[in-house]
Order: sequence, then structure tokens, then C-alpha cells
Amino acid sequence: MRVRDLYKTTYIAPLRVGDVVQTPLVAGTMTVVEQWLDYNGHMNERYYLTAATQGFEALTQYIGMDAEFILNTASYFTLENHNVYMRECTLGDTLTSVAQLIDCDQKRIRVYYDVYKGDIADGTVVFTQEQIKVLVDVHTRKATTLPAPMFARLSAVCDAHNALGMPKNIGRNIQMAKKV
Repeated sequence: MRVRDLYKTTYIAPLRVGDVVQTPLVAGTMTVVEQWLDYNGHMNERYYLTAATQGFEALTQYIGMDAEFILNTASYFTLENHNVYMRECTLGDTLTSVAQLIDCDQKRIRVYYDVYKGDIADGTVVFTQEQIKVLVDVHTRKATTLPAPMFARLSAVCDAHNALGMPKNIGRNIQMAKKV
């Protein structure tokens, strides 16, 4: 069974001129299944990434990047990730992924995800991820620019999401506090 078959992404219609931008962008839900558990009895770290990726897929749908475009023209490749695992997830937990676009240009995006246990209204954030991605031509394997209509939608999302302010966990770096 493919990982993709284990969760349901809410279809998000592409943004049209005049539409109100969803802030933040809520993707679908997924349920932790037995195959995702590790020897500690909780969800393995790679599936937290799967949950965050669901938020990215919602964002690409929202700006009009469909499967045909991704397979035949260009796709975003991850340049950098920063992951924070905040809570355990166990068998049967329902997760909801939320994306907030932080910055963009015609080639790159910086996006932040919160993954909630439950839904946003009463859920607890279990995982956060910050990413920088670059758009790559699938034929030349080199950075390319987003077509103007998609970039206009991406910019509208970025502007609307910037009004939310910066998430509290963004820009964190890895360090260990010195013990005294």
C-alpha cells in the first residue's frame, strides 16, 4: 500500500482572482496506522514529514499546480528542512496539516507547517516544519520560474499569510543548553 493511499487530502480548488485567501491553509486529515509505528510504539519520525507534506500538496493545488504540471513541467524540490517534534502520536490519532506561506519569489518558497493532533480548534500541535523549496524543471533538472498566473496566486497567498504574523517556532536553530 502506498503512503498516499493512507490519508485523504481535502481537494482545494485553485485560487481565482477575487477569492479570499484561506489563512492559514488547512489541508486534509490522516489517521496514524500501525505501519507508521516504530519499536517505541509511537509514530516513526518519517510519517511526521508525511503529515507536513500534506500541507504542501494543498498549497500546490491552491496555486494551480496540478499533477500534469508537476509530472511534465516543474516541481518544487526541498533545499532545507527544520523539524520540531513536540508530542508523540500513537495508533489511531487523527492529524491535521496546516500550511503558512512565509516568503516567495518566482523560483523559491519558504513555507511553515503545523501538524495538529485532532483539528485546529481543539487540537495540540505535535510537529512543526519550516522548509525552503526551489522550483525545478523536470527535464533539465535546473531551477526555473513559476508561470505568471501561478506566481500571481502564490504572491496573493504569501501576502495574505504574512498578515498572520510569524509563527512562534519559525527560524529556530539547533542547540543544546549548557548545563551549569
